Amino acid sequence: ATSAIYTDTVAGMTNTSIDKDDSSKHNAVVNVNAVSNNKIISTADGLTVSAGTGTLELGAAAAVSKVTSNADTKAEISGGKQNVKSELVKAASDAKITDVAAALSAGVGSGMVGASGTANVAINNIHNDVTAKIKNNAVVNAYDSLGVLAESSDTLRNYGGAVSVGVSAKAGVALGATVVVNKIDGNTEASIDGSSVSAKGNGDSISVKEYEPSTETAGTDKELSSVGINEKTVDKKGLVVNADAKHTLNDISVTAGVGTSTFAGVGFNATVINNTIGGNTKAEITKTDVNKTLAGLTDNSNVSVQSNDRLDVSSHAGTLSVGAGGAGGVSAAGAVDVNNFNRTTVADITGKAAADRNTVNANATSVKALGSTKLLVTESGLSAGAGLKVGIGAIGVVSKNNFTNNTAASMSNVDGQQNNVNIDADSVKLLRSYTNAA
Repeated sequence: ATSAIYTDTVAGMTNTSIDKDDSSKHNAVVNVNAVSNNKIISTADGLTVSAGTGTLELGAAAAVSKVTSNADTKAEISGGKQNVKSELVKAASDAKITDVAAALSAGVGSGMVGASGTANVAINNIHNDVTAKIKNNAVVNAYDSLGVLAESSDTLRNYGGAVSVGVSAKAGVALGATVVVNKIDGNTEASIDGSSVSAKGNGDSISVKEYEPSTETAGTDKELSSVGINEKTVDKKGLVVNADAKHTLNDISVTAGVGTSTFAGVGFNATVINNTIGGNTKAEITKTDVNKTLAGLTDNSNVSVQSNDRLDVSSHAGTLSVGAGGAGGVSAAGAVDVNNFNRTTVADITGKAAADRNTVNANATSVKALGSTKLLVTESGLSAGAGLKVGIGAIGVVSKNNFTNNTAASMSNVDGQQNNVNIDADSVKLLRSYTNAA
């Protein structure tokens, strides 16, 4: 089964002016919104049963699924001069993939050999770019508030497995494999570049979510056992540049096989999961004057630049293999779970070179970046080989987790008047990994 979404959602204003020659006017309420919602539900199933009295009874089944979401969402103001009451430039994307794949095969006979083989392969990919931007020498003066918001939510759920059964009078063979590749990447960016903006902070506010690291204790010893994130909605006035991205991945994949006969039973089964999450979340003001003219600024003429990136991953791999025979049984099982996370979270205000710095005036300026990762991994494997003369069972369980996330908040090459400045970068990581083998 193959499913794919390739879409672009774009809202924008190019070289468009509003009351450009009269800065005293502030009548227009401007909203530039681009919203994308994508949902894919995919199933792939394979079933084969072979039964008889011949020399060889062979069953083979495969379930293969490939699911892709590639949707870009953009909201932009490019060029022009606008004197407005308020302005909101917002891009939002919500992408969901649910993939269910299963394969069942049975080879059952009273003859020489009963053999069964199954394979389940799932490839899932979300690659969505979400961009909200003011650029190309645009001039925007807001009497109330000015917001540039980029929000993305990516959810990937994969559930799959493979079951094989081989039964015969002389030899029963069961072979099975499940291979899963999950990938989430893409960029979420809210930015103002090469422009001039002002926001006096009168009137209505702009609501955004904020997140703060929290600690939780558990157990009688009250030792630190986990790190979480507190979420709240905050109303802000003035200039708000906010990038918010959340990535959720849940995977449960299981492989099982039983090979049995009155003489020899063989079972070989494996489950492999590879999860990759990459990309950037950025909130930036670059080469832009903010509130360059002090006239009319208020206690609500604030500047907020905030970038939040959150990963929540739960991955579970299981395998069961049994080989049983009157004379001998051989069994081997393996479970492998590999997780690679490489996200960059940035919040910054950067002016031109020192010789020609930009101006940023505000009552209070806040530049905050938060990157958080939660990972729960479980791997379980059971292998049993049984026989009157020989019984051999082998099991291997491997977990490998790589974190190379980067989080940064900064302010550079700007001049101006400020009553309060807060620069804050937080990185939170929580890993729980459990392996069981028997």
